[in-house]
Amino acid sequence: METTKRKIDLMTNQNSTVERQIYPKALQEGSGIKAKGTRPGEITEQSKELDPTAGLNLEALYLEASEIAGQRLTASQQVVMAMANQMSYEDLHPITRAKVDQVRNAANPKFDAQAIADRILNHYRQRIQTA
Repeated sequence: METTKRKIDLMTNQNSTVERQIYPKALQEGSGIKAKGTRPGEITEQSKELDPTAGLNLEALYLEASEIAGQRLTASQQVVMAMANQMSYEDLHPITRAKVDQVRNAANPKFDAQAIADRILNHYRQRIQTA
């Protein structure tokens, strides 16, 4: 009987040591998990409310939450940009391909060498005849 009581006392002391390591004294007393004069694990009346935000950097939490929300809100645009980066001319939708062709034709007009040569020669011939 005496050894059983010693084992129980040892277990109770071990638990209280663990509780003190896990829960700081202020948290133990504020949460009602352990107060002075009570057994470990015994719930007591809460003497004061515990502020769950105490000791937290609220600005850092807000910033981190904003970053996650921003990534979630722009996920579809990120996928679209990744697809666009991998597409070639052949992958384009026919309407978009036609627009690209129009821009290319406007930027690099094809010229008719024969027509330009005729114009230059006609201009030169007119100058000679008027002189």
